[in-house]
Amino acid sequence: MVRDFDLNCLGGGKTVNSEVAGAYKNIAADYLNLNIPSAWLGIHGEIIVYTQRGYLIFEAIADCSADPIKGYLAGKALPEFATETKIIQEKLKEKLAEVSF
Repeated sequence: MVRDFDLNCLGGGKTVNSEVAGAYKNIAADYLNLNIPSAWLGIHGEIIVYTQRGYLIFEAIADCSADPIKGYLAGKALPEFATETKIIQEKLKEKLAEVSF
């Protein structure tokens, strides 16, 4: 990932970061179009925000050569984003247990 970050910021072209950004963007769009039972609305909204945040972070890293400050700030946000990933996973586990899935 560090190598890809350097390539993006030094103008070496798109790397996996661009693909990851696109994946997060598509997931967010797909989630926005789902019909969700009312019991799931809270976690559903959190997942949408999370995936949109992932898109913004990885897109900023992928376009680091165009805006190095934005890319730098996105890189600094990665550890928090990783923590957020774990939190979302735990909330999903709790919700699944709550609805006896």
